[in-house]
Amino acid sequence: LRLILTLCLAAALGATAQDNSRWVSDDVFIVLHAGPGSNYRWLGKLIPGTLLSELRRSTDGNWAEVETDRGTIGWVQAEYLASEPPAQVRLPAVVRQLEEAEREAASLRDALAEMQKARDELRSGLDENSTDLQRVTEELAQLRQVSSSAIETAEANRRLVEEVAGLRT
Repeated sequence: LRLILTLCLAAALGATAQDNSRWVSDDVFIVLHAGPGSNYRWLGKLIPGTLLSELRRSTDGNWAEVETDRGTIGWVQAEYLASEPPAQVRLPAVVRQLEEAEREAASLRDALAEMQKARDELRSGLDENSTDLQRVTEELAQLRQVSSSAIETAEANRRLVEEVAGLRT
């Protein structure tokens, strides 16, 4: 189940992620600075899971210029950026997928129970039809025997009528 959820999450998130999208990693928070260094003024704090667009990197690669979804542009330490969403972003999506999978499984269980009930009813009907077929087959055999006797009796009667007619003449 974990593997399925992980694969579903990876597929869902892979479709939405862009090459320059970055998330604040699972640390408590990071500071958005006005320039590429901790000596620059603070523009704000970013909580884990915040989606950012990376614009560029500093020459030493330690700082990244980013833009928030509100349009604020600033610098953060690149080591705190992740190319994949952190757990707290993925978890709600996984929970939704799990709930959906559980609803679908419950629906499939209900459908299976209905199909099994229908199968049992069909089997019961088949048993009744087999019994009726056996009874009709036996009646048919009796009718054949009776009709065979009736034909023999009619033939014997015809011969007797001919004999009587011959005796009268």
